[in-house]
Amino acid sequence: MEALPERIVEAAVKLFAGRGFHRTSMRAIAAAAGVSIGAIYHHFPSKDDVFLAILREEYERRRTAIEQLKEEGLAPKEMIQRVAALHFDLLDRRQDSVRLLSQTLPGEHPRLRTQLERLEEEFAGHVARLLEEGMEREQVRGCHAWTAAYALLGMVMTVTARALAGDQRAEELRRRGPGELAELAWRGLSPAGEEER
Repeated sequence: MEALPERIVEAAVKLFAGRGFHRTSMRAIAAAAGVSIGAIYHHFPSKDDVFLAILREEYERRRTAIEQLKEEGLAPKEMIQRVAALHFDLLDRRQDSVRLLSQTLPGEHPRLRTQLERLEEEFAGHVARLLEEGMEREQVRGCHAWTAAYALLGMVMTVTARALAGDQRAEELRRRGPGELAELAWRGLSPAGEEER
């Protein structure tokens, strides 16, 4: 992204996370980014497009991180641990973006919902391929890779969404969540007789 769209997206992330999608106007985004309303519409035809740019950037960040982990040639158990840790690390560094990913969009935004589902499907596909590769090497038990991928992502997203709160339980989830999630996932995915490894 060039500098101006990047500035617009960063301003929008904070506003969407703080006010919510519906209570954030394009004018408010322009003011927060320090640009004219025309500059926003030049780069983003609608508020939906700003929101989608944020989501694409976050999913791309996660996809890139998983690809980098894959290149390290990690064993499946360590890969699961690192993916869980990655989500919590992003939670610490990019709370506003993570908060956006956990927001539920109402049904009156079918375009946003469709795009979000497409991004989630693409990301789940990366995880499913990792699981399939693990099954081929007999390092992961035989399973339906897509079901397992969505189950893993669902667990992580649910726990990280709860960890956004500013209470004691959220702090506990941040501290213990990555390890507990990885352990639960590995118990379901480890080949027979390897649960203790």
